[in-house]
Amino acid sequence: MAIYYSFEKFSDSFSDMWHQIWMWCFLSNLITHTIATIIAFVRLRRHKIGRFVPALIFAAGVLFSITGGVITSAVIAFVYNASTFTLNGYHAMLFGVGQTATSLFISFTRFLATL
Repeated sequence: MAIYYSFEKFSDSFSDMWHQIWMWCFLSNLITHTIATIIAFVRLRRHKIGRFVPALIFAAGVLFSITGGVITSAVIAFVYNASTFTLNGYHAMLFGVGQTATSLFISFTRFLATL
């Protein structure tokens, strides 16, 4: 059974919108943290304690997707649903990948350390 995703599909219910945005957030976050995990594993493979850091990097990516990604996707879907907009597949991709890009930007600029 093949999974077919169409960008031309319009979603008008909250659950469809939330699911599409969250799946894009989860997939982009998973890809980003998998790349970071591979790089960290290659660089730290001979370190006594550092070889376990890639597992923490990957776990942090999955944990963000499950907690923060779910909440922010629900907020975006709620706003779209409350304003009676329909969500296009491209918009879902933009919001999902945008959540990942925002979390990476905040991580690299260390905004949280200054608060």
